[in-house]
Amino acid sequence: MDGGALLNHSDVCSSVENCTQVTWFLLLGLTEQEELKGTLFVLFLFIYLVTLMGNLGMIILIHTEPQLHTPMYFFLSVLAFVDASFSTVDTPRLLENFLTSGQSISFAGCVIQMALMTLHGTAECLLLAIMAYDRFVAICHPLLYHTIISQRLCVQLVAATYTASVANSALLTGYIFKLPYCGPNVINHYFCDIPPVLQLACADTAEVEAIISSSSALISFFTITINLVSYAYVLVTICRMHSPEAQRKALSTCTSHLTIICLWYGTIIFMYVQPSSLSFMEQNQFVSVFYTVVIPMLNPLIYSLRNKDVKSALKRRYLVTWTNKPDQDLAQWTPGFLIRDYLACLEVVFCMHTWYLAQMTPGELALASGNHTPVTQFILLGFSNYPDLQELLFGAFLLIYAMTVLGNLGMMALILTDSRLHSPMYFFLSVLSFLDICYSSVVTPKMLVNFLASDKSISFEGCVIQLTFFVVHVTAESFLLASMAYDRFVAICLPLQYSSVMTKGTCLQLVAASYAFGGANSALQTGNVFTLPFCGPNQVTHYFCDIPPLLHLACANTATAGVVQCFFSALVTFVPAAVILTSYSLVLMAIGKMRSAAGREKALSTCASHFLAITIFYGTVVFTYVQPHGFTNDTSGQIVSVFYTIIIPMLNPFIYSLRNKEVKDALQRKLQVNSCPC
Repeated sequence: MDGGALLNHSDVCSSVENCTQVTWFLLLGLTEQEELKGTLFVLFLFIYLVTLMGNLGMIILIHTEPQLHTPMYFFLSVLAFVDASFSTVDTPRLLENFLTSGQSISFAGCVIQMALMTLHGTAECLLLAIMAYDRFVAICHPLLYHTIISQRLCVQLVAATYTASVANSALLTGYIFKLPYCGPNVINHYFCDIPPVLQLACADTAEVEAIISSSSALISFFTITINLVSYAYVLVTICRMHSPEAQRKALSTCTSHLTIICLWYGTIIFMYVQPSSLSFMEQNQFVSVFYTVVIPMLNPLIYSLRNKDVKSALKRRYLVTWTNKPDQDLAQWTPGFLIRDYLACLEVVFCMHTWYLAQMTPGELALASGNHTPVTQFILLGFSNYPDLQELLFGAFLLIYAMTVLGNLGMMALILTDSRLHSPMYFFLSVLSFLDICYSSVVTPKMLVNFLASDKSISFEGCVIQLTFFVVHVTAESFLLASMAYDRFVAICLPLQYSSVMTKGTCLQLVAASYAFGGANSALQTGNVFTLPFCGPNQVTHYFCDIPPLLHLACANTATAGVVQCFFSALVTFVPAAVILTSYSLVLMAIGKMRSAAGREKALSTCASHFLAITIFYGTVVFTYVQPHGFTNDTSGQIVSVFYTIIIPMLNPFIYSLRNKEVKDALQRKLQVNSCPC
């Protein structure tokens, strides 16, 4: 086998020059017990979701709340970005390793991963020191605070942090990978960390270890000194304050930061500021989990639960905007702003894609480098296993598609022409009808053609376009259903503020945000699939270009792509689902408190249709996408897909018309006017 083969120390060449350089490493991960991998996958996926949502939520809150536009919260937003990036460098790879037996990473991929881990770890150390200095100036020199900690200085400090981090990362990574690696290639860790990689070098590592220990100690003790000196002055100043209220306020701005400092530096010192001979690899893996996975999740929670300003901002964002001038606050949530923040989320996961190709094994790299004939078209097998039923299936699906288009167009026309339905709830319903027509039309016409045609091919470009538009509309529908649940919450729980909260501008912004999220998720998911090489089989075991069957055809390891698809499908499903569940929990509580039976019946009637549509939609989407790649067979996947791509768009207008009194009344009025034009 190549130099990447598994070797023991006894097999190491006696002369470094006569050795074959290792081209890839094997990551042993956290455990080799198969029965634990599924549980650990779910646990770490949940932690990673909380990490991203918490840190990105903190960034959005700070950017949108004027009261948080201060240096302290500017640094906190940068810290949140560093935490999200830091966790993203290693957690997706860890999740992939829980699902795959081959846990290899290329030599170049290992270099990139270590460089990014070192960069963000160093940046976090320096940033925590800067935040301590900010608290020192704020509490010890309050009159000079805005003069010293100016906007320009804040930007310069952050820039200096990243400059120093890049320099330290380049120094350490350069020294480590200048060493020869020609023997064992098994890394006893779940990512390319410095101590386990050094143990594999085929040369004396004493000099490199001394450089690493010196650099780690220098950064740690330099930043710790700034933290200790700053907080020593801060505590002395707080003790001299005569007002207990002033003391409590000063301490409240420091306690969150002190908690994070203790957690961060405790694990870092334990890991790195010690001779490597004292390290215990098994123990260090679990310590690494704490500072690379758990701490980035804890930071936004610590700052939100222990910081009065952040808690107040959250209350203003989610409570005060319902009663005090909501238009002014909600005006900040323009579509452009939402798109910008979602794209900022995509920047966080960019590093995961930068080293994706580098993680491939040599054979896979050869495929990706162009030593193959790329696929130019795909064959959609669809329901070709049933040749005798093709005409019958054509007639059935043509009828369903015609009912889908006519039903949803009829719903849109009814809402547009009946003035009594000109309300936010029915505006959202008309958009839902439009989405149902669109994403059903993306797949159904091609399926109908394939029932009658012998050539069931679709071009590579056509497959990309079909998947792109499909993901756009399905994601937009997921977020639109959440907007409709929020609308019902405001209507039932805050009826007096309904007209002022759910303004026309707010409704348009929510719809624009749904499409913004749909577009961003579509770009990410489609790019994730079609950056893979397709060079062999081209038969898609589906009736349209869906993600799971396409991943089966890739000529490369699809584990990372599968994790990305699973993660972002979970994100765009569970975030709206959380909004829906929260909204309807509060709605049911409000309905339960109503004394009037007629009031309860009316409130339930406006929610029943929406809740039924939500249950059907999310049940099928979760079954199809929010599970590890390969957990369903092709037949069950196609049947479930038929349900949510073809049947649900047909059912929605009937659900809303047959179970909604206002829609039925409007339909009766239209029928009466048309039958009696006099």
